[in-house]
Amino acid sequence: MTNHELFAVKSILESFQQFLKNEAVLWHSDNFNISKIIEVGSSKHDLQILCIEIFEICVRNNILLKPSWIPREFNHIADSISKHKDSDNWSIDNETFNFIESNYETFTVDRFSDDLNNKVDKFNSEFHCPGSSGVNTFTEDWKNEFNWVCPPIYLIGEALEHFRVCKAKGVLFVPEWKSSYYWPLLTPNGDCFYNFIKDILYLDPYFINNTQTESTPFQGFAKFRSLALLIDHEKNN
Repeated sequence: MTNHELFAVKSILESFQQFLKNEAVLWHSDNFNISKIIEVGSSKHDLQILCIEIFEICVRNNILLKPSWIPREFNHIADSISKHKDSDNWSIDNETFNFIESNYETFTVDRFSDDLNNKVDKFNSEFHCPGSSGVNTFTEDWKNEFNWVCPPIYLIGEALEHFRVCKAKGVLFVPEWKSSYYWPLLTPNGDCFYNFIKDILYLDPYFINNTQTESTPFQGFAKFRSLALLIDHEKNN
């Protein structure tokens, strides 16, 4: 537990370092050991390594980190956030991704990802995380990039609209769920696809489940096919 919480300190500092430069940061934790380790280090090798990495981040960014222990009963906000469960953190296997890329062109950005499952070095994430080039991809301009777009199911419609608004190009990955809300957004009659979809790959990927929920259809080989849709609004406008 202490290892995980200390890693969280490092990860958050990395994620927000551009905002925390030259600042004093008061870090509340309900784990007394965290406060002590950040201040004086640890005799345990793995914890000491993390402590040194935290120190190096602070030195590089001139951050004054002040740990402070706070009893759990007074730490309601952080405690409630810690119970958040991400049910949409899944990805496809690298072999399938590489196959898609070999059929089209090299992707320049991954629009729905994080530091644990990004397929492209440049990626957008839901929350701040190490390496993210932008939080909330719908605030980004997708034009002049070849976009890898593998959104949560409920955001497929919004992703299609953002492709159109940005006059963008890329590949949209979706399950072949013909009864889903987004299917009429891809085809007017259930047969032919709209002309902004230039090509289709029918796939059976292996899904990698990074979610915090056990019940998800995106785990291992699924019972449905998936589609990689080549979308090009650059030529369509």
